[in-house]
Amino acid sequence: MRFSIVSLFSEYFDGPLSTSMMLHAREKGIVAVDCVSIRDFATDKHKSVDDRPFGGGPGMVLMPGPVVSAVRSVGTPESLVVFLSPQGERLTSTMCEVLGSEEKHIVLLSGHYEGVDQRALDILAEEFRFREVSVGDFILPSGMPATLCVIEAVARFVPGFIGNPEGVRDETFHTDSGFEGPLYTRPVTFEGRGVPEVLLSGHAAKIKQWRNDSGRAKMKTRRGEHGSICPKNS
Repeated sequence: MRFSIVSLFSEYFDGPLSTSMMLHAREKGIVAVDCVSIRDFATDKHKSVDDRPFGGGPGMVLMPGPVVSAVRSVGTPESLVVFLSPQGERLTSTMCEVLGSEEKHIVLLSGHYEGVDQRALDILAEEFRFREVSVGDFILPSGMPATLCVIEAVARFVPGFIGNPEGVRDETFHTDSGFEGPLYTRPVTFEGRGVPEVLLSGHAAKIKQWRNDSGRAKMKTRRGEHGSICPKNS
């Protein structure tokens, strides 16, 4: 899987993508990541990439020219272009699984300031397979944290990223209960608090049932009786 990040500040991604499991996956060739700076495609001597919005209003808007040129520089007919936006379809575990198992190249467009000129998005949607994706109903200073979120969430489903592929199916949103059950490790007793006896029993079926029941109870408490985890889009 190859991820191409189109952003104003490529250096933002250096640390997070060069540690832990992501580093190991990149070293093994399971995942590849490259960054493209939108500013490299500015056409004036000041390297301008943003301007005031027509019609007035606060903030600055990324100009269409540099954005479109930056995406075109890495996109191919096989690429999926993903624009990170709070107005997009909600990112779900189901979507991440589909992207991680079926896509080969994802171009992630990370916005900044007030947003991106709509004409750039319209053109990219015509030229490429295009999705607008949101990581939640909240606003970030830029699309960069959301971009990292998508990369980490999707990469987990790329074959070979996780040593035991069944591990991704025992997590929250992939269990029968929706939420994963509580987790415990050594020591058996910590500050007077023990581990549920069933987890020490060695009885696989009972342990699975306990985890499902506990996860279901947790979901009911935190999301309500009929609370949905999240829409299962793909």
